[in-house]
Amino acid sequence: MCAALSASPPGCRTSASWRPGIRAAGARLVGPNSLGIFDAASDLRLAWGGFTAGPLAIVSQSGQIGSEIATLGARQGIGIARLVSVGNQSDVTAVEMLADLVNHRLTRMIALYLESFAGGEALFETLRELRAAGKPTVVLTVGASAASSRLARSHTGSLTSSLDVVDAACRAAGVVRVQTPAQLVTAARAFLAGTAIPAGRRVAIVADSGGQGGIAADQAAGAGLSVPSFSSALSESIGSVLSAAAAHVNPVDLAGAGERELASYAETIDRALATDEVDGAILTGYFGCYGSDTPTLAERELEVAQRLGKIAATYRKPLVVHTMGSQGPVTEELWEVGVPAFPTIEAAVFALARLADFKDVKRERPAGPVRTTRIPGGYWAAREALSAYGIPFPAARLFPFVDDTLSPPYVLKAGWLDHKTEVGGIRVALADRDAVSAAYEQMRARLGDGEYVVEEQDLREDVVEMLVGVRRDPDFGGGGGDRRRWYGRPAAAGPCGGAGAGVAGDSRRDDRPAALRAPAAWLAWSCADRCRRSRPAGGRDFPAAAGVRGAGAEPGPGRPSRRACGGRTARTGRRTVMTIPAWPLTDEQRQIVQLCQDFARREIRPRGREVDEADVVTPVDIFQKAAQVGIADFMLPAEYGGGGITDVFTQCLVQEELCWGDPGIGNLVCSNGFFFSLTRS
Repeated sequence: MCAALSASPPGCRTSASWRPGIRAAGARLVGPNSLGIFDAASDLRLAWGGFTAGPLAIVSQSGQIGSEIATLGARQGIGIARLVSVGNQSDVTAVEMLADLVNHRLTRMIALYLESFAGGEALFETLRELRAAGKPTVVLTVGASAASSRLARSHTGSLTSSLDVVDAACRAAGVVRVQTPAQLVTAARAFLAGTAIPAGRRVAIVADSGGQGGIAADQAAGAGLSVPSFSSALSESIGSVLSAAAAHVNPVDLAGAGERELASYAETIDRALATDEVDGAILTGYFGCYGSDTPTLAERELEVAQRLGKIAATYRKPLVVHTMGSQGPVTEELWEVGVPAFPTIEAAVFALARLADFKDVKRERPAGPVRTTRIPGGYWAAREALSAYGIPFPAARLFPFVDDTLSPPYVLKAGWLDHKTEVGGIRVALADRDAVSAAYEQMRARLGDGEYVVEEQDLREDVVEMLVGVRRDPDFGGGGGDRRRWYGRPAAAGPCGGAGAGVAGDSRRDDRPAALRAPAAWLAWSCADRCRRSRPAGGRDFPAAAGVRGAGAEPGPGRPSRRACGGRTARTGRRTVMTIPAWPLTDEQRQIVQLCQDFARREIRPRGREVDEADVVTPVDIFQKAAQVGIADFMLPAEYGGGGITDVFTQCLVQEELCWGDPGIGNLVCSNGFFFSLTRS
């Protein structure tokens, strides 16, 4: 049965009360609040609207979102294998419908829209089974804002899940999450075209315009792709088929080579993909327009398009094209040979980035049984437990130690204490065993008896401290079940510790959960990968941040994080950095912080250098935009038309976010409130 109505019939208090009677009659209920079911394999048409058969299955908690995905897909030539609007899931659940797609013969890919991820363990286990069957999933959900969460509660009665945890589960399952139905269709179309899944995120960019190449490089960096410099050998190889005016590093600027010989597009792509220096390529610019603008070139351009498809297939690497041309023979040919072609560079880069997200996730199964008993307290027991799962630690012994296998300098730790630094429970740079003994006597006199640990001190310059935190999420294994399931209760987050968290950048981009209770070794390295940081502005590394630049963080001026290290002194090698303690925020403060952070990222940060270098006292346009969203006058009382934020802590939160974008502009935006305070005083 498929129930479209959302209200309960007379005599039924809730839709859940329908279920016993329906099941007793030998039926199952899809819905209520459902738009229906369509299945191309059996020609079952119980859904609103008409659908064309194809490879995409849609499981949607919102009927109209499912319909929109189908409509957008139809415009791009993607037909539907099955569409199920699960609605409120009073009986049949999304997990059941997804599980049935594993053996559904027409389905090659799944589009999933959910507003709640309750029962997340079973859901993502099913998505992993679909992935193993060669049927990847693209997920669309809501909950990034308080407003969308409120709407979900009224729409399908769903409590939205934390997007941080959902993203962690998606990464672990090899599932891609997108933000809009259009993005979903873009990702699905690229995959369904037969485009290869890249082995990594390194891309070559080939453009016939320097400007378009630069924009493509910026878009790629923003999408989490890497644009590495070519080796001298590859650069020389590409340069040999281009003119002296061309740039042949990465991005490549053909500098008019395409006008002289269309084959230069294919020659350049061939030489780039033939190496192990890149995992895919983006071609951006005029290709696709030659035949329409100069008909005598139409046949030759089609031949080059066919060759591009053969090159991508030969090296089994994705090639994505951004063409200025409208839909036509060349664009159609590119799609036909497995080369996605898009009218905007944003769509082309987005498609390649999502293909990279589909890359198989490396998982390490535990070497032995997963520990289900509580680990005894103390540092030594934690070391032993984590070492059993392959996480390396510096060599160590309990004090006193009699062998000479440890190498100086040494570190002495009061292992039973949680917060060692605050009470002097750690000593570093101990040169020999006599220094260790002396430090032990002093520490023991202050702290008493306990388990003291001696470790070799790691002095490598590229080593930073990592802090791994755990929180429990009710949607992912909140009650009962096998604790050894791949997705268990805790969600682990791994912000950089020490100076990496407090100084090198905005830790809020990195304290998102990296994994959901995966085996310890994989979880730890996943956290480490999520926490790599870029260089600060100006290219100068902070002392403890060397070696941890990389994917996932945008470069920026240093600022202490309220959440970093909980106020502890973090030690990295021989350097010490004191971080600011954590402060709890109210819901209103979080919304204010998000508003200011978004404004700083969108309006202030891109303009900081320009304003600093220009002879401009006040960037009036930024100030006006800040006034429009209510930021410029946030410190003014409400009776004067301001935001009425009078408590100093919230004012500091606003200024911190704005000054992260640029200190000069941020302080200017805050100046109204400062001057008002002066006049009042």
